[in-house]
Amino acid sequence: MAEKVDLAFGEIALKTGKVSKETLDKCVEIQHTLPSWKPLGVVIMEQGYLTEDEVSDILKIQKRNMEAMSIQRRQMGEDNIFGRIAIKLGYVTLPQVEECLRVQLELAKDYLLRLGEIMIKKGYLNKKQLTEIITYQEKRLITCPQCTTRYNMILFNGGVKFPCYKCEKELSIPKD
Repeated sequence: MAEKVDLAFGEIALKTGKVSKETLDKCVEIQHTLPSWKPLGVVIMEQGYLTEDEVSDILKIQKRNMEAMSIQRRQMGEDNIFGRIAIKLGYVTLPQVEECLRVQLELAKDYLLRLGEIMIKKGYLNKKQLTEIITYQEKRLITCPQCTTRYNMILFNGGVKFPCYKCEKELSIPKD
């Protein structure tokens, strides 16, 4: 079975025109017959279809893509919290949030549109409500005074104590 990173490498090699579909398929087949696993880029290079510099260029593109996906995943996680706050404040319903999250997921293939923006476009929120949700969200961030790790404490009860996962200092969620 092809590794996800190999699939991404192959897709980039194809999109940039560095290899043909036939070449890629041939090298994937070769990779599967090897006694021990080798990265696809190494296999393609050993077969003489790419130079070391070309493999390096593809790996740089792959790294940028993975970093962008990581940022996008984090933002979508924040948007889930945003949606829960919007429900808690009574501005939207769960089905509305779920609908907007589905729209966001579909759009994420091309670009990220934040959940609040989608809700405004759909008429579920107005700009004043959006600002209130963001303000509420920002008020619920706490920072460990010892190691500066930040925690989003939205929807947790005030007064609860927990250890910082990084330095283990005991932290407390402020009461409203």
